[in-house]
Amino acid sequence: MAAIPKLGRKQRGMVGAHCIRMTVAQRFEELIAWQLSENLKEEIFRLTDRDHVRRDSQFCEQIRGSARSAPANIAEGFGWFEPKPNARHVAIAKASLEETRNHAIDGFKRRYFSEPEHEALQRLARRALIATTRYLRYLRSCRSAPLGTDRTQRTGGT
Repeated sequence: MAAIPKLGRKQRGMVGAHCIRMTVAQRFEELIAWQLSENLKEEIFRLTDRDHVRRDSQFCEQIRGSARSAPANIAEGFGWFEPKPNARHVAIAKASLEETRNHAIDGFKRRYFSEPEHEALQRLARRALIATTRYLRYLRSCRSAPLGTDRTQRTGGT
């Protein structure tokens, strides 16, 4: 499993952040919530690519689908630029992370994942959920896009 650095106190969340004081991410890849969700997805794909797991195609489709959904929805929400539609997608990502946790529990019970693998998946999923929840709280605290931002600066378009 890829090592993920622990977040410092300043990086842990945006709960008390004010929209106008936040550094605006230029790309969705800069978002901690996306990074952790993407790492979880990659780990799920690695663990489900083993023969004894791959035989249960329905399980693989379900856990891979929910794992794919979280980073994809965070990325899609980021593209909306405005906080309200972005928050809708981030809320979907949060639900997908919970679904992935549930499938991981199922995979452990079916002996697809060892106890250390299961614990590592759960730990990573919880970290992704915490970051995603904090990002969602931040978005819901905003009335509109942060002041001084310009969509063309972020997208490189006109």
